[in-house]
Amino acid sequence: MASMSSVRLHPGTFVEKLHALVGTTSTFDDLPAAFKEKIDAIEGINFIFDADGAYIDEVNNWLLRQAIKTVSADTRNTTSASLKSTIRWFEDNQLNWRVCTELAHINLMHLHFRGRGQERRKAQIAKSTWNLRIGYWHRFLRFGEKEGYIDEVGFELDEVREKGRSERLIRALLPHEYRELHRSATTQRFKAGINVMVGTGMRSRENAGLTVADVPPLAEYHDASYRPRMIEGKGAKIREILWPRTAAKSVWAYHRGERSLALDELRKRIVGGKRAPNGPVLIATQEAGRWIFKERADAPLWLSEEGEPLSIKRWGKEFTSAQRGAGTTISPHWLRHTFAIVLLTNLIKQQFRVELAMAKLGTARQREYFRDPLDEVRLRLGHSSIETTMIYLRHIAQHRQLLNDAVSDLETEFMCA
Repeated sequence: MASMSSVRLHPGTFVEKLHALVGTTSTFDDLPAAFKEKIDAIEGINFIFDADGAYIDEVNNWLLRQAIKTVSADTRNTTSASLKSTIRWFEDNQLNWRVCTELAHINLMHLHFRGRGQERRKAQIAKSTWNLRIGYWHRFLRFGEKEGYIDEVGFELDEVREKGRSERLIRALLPHEYRELHRSATTQRFKAGINVMVGTGMRSRENAGLTVADVPPLAEYHDASYRPRMIEGKGAKIREILWPRTAAKSVWAYHRGERSLALDELRKRIVGGKRAPNGPVLIATQEAGRWIFKERADAPLWLSEEGEPLSIKRWGKEFTSAQRGAGTTISPHWLRHTFAIVLLTNLIKQQFRVELAMAKLGTARQREYFRDPLDEVRLRLGHSSIETTMIYLRHIAQHRQLLNDAVSDLETEFMCA
């Protein structure tokens, strides 16, 4: 059976794309009234089609309601991906989710996704992923029950959630591993990009969305090792990040080098009629037969060789290429882990040093160890809860070089020969 597709549609183009997938017999009038009323106010919604390419009214009505209430595009993508994987499983097993609403169908899903008893070795996803998927699915079924799409759900969410928490993979790079990745990069853009991510703790998507105005000018640094800047992160939340001088320096080197060449290429394409005069990077006008180019104030920082904004997918391809050169496997998110673990470790070490100095001076005071460093790292990473940041505390010992430094400090300050 053919697998189902999930397509991201945008206002102004959704009717044409819907026709291409479902057929010209579907019209705008066939779509739900709520959908027609709200589509112009939503930047992008994910829609799900069944194996035959048919628009699934029940599922998409719920996805639409979630999209209207949700600010984050990442959350919308996660919601639709969870429902897609679940409905695909029903299709692959020739089951109809509309009638399989008793606990039995959840048991079948549990066996497929997680495994039971002797079948545990066949588990395909982690506990956290299972709980996320079943949570979205249960909310959708409750909606379907209320709207009359199904008779009853027949189970409670607590009955099917996996208890406990899967251990998250936290991987920090050692200095020589990062240097090898940096050496394997073939572009200024990639070298500067990974310097930014490991130096600031940004997510890949946040890094990909940077503008030139987000980068502190080198003149701002003076004797400071970092400069603060505000960025918009996951869920449209604003937070302060700290730009190390080295990261900013590598970005401005890219700005003068490869990015300048990309802008030249874009200007040639505009003059040659291959690109519209006004785009996301340049505004071009003709005055007295001459082209006048002005870079937009919100122009993206990272550009392709043709002068177009660099996509998040292109960043992924560059990571893959650099990994081959380094002869290793490195996830872009590991750069964020590296930032978190190194910063947290050194903040804790510094806190101990201050406490020891104050004790020698007779001015020691009671402090809540780890809370200040954890909260500092939480703010830099953009975590809502400090519980999320505490995950890194459990993984500090895995970073061997930092562990060696910590043991050395312990011997120096506390232990007697």
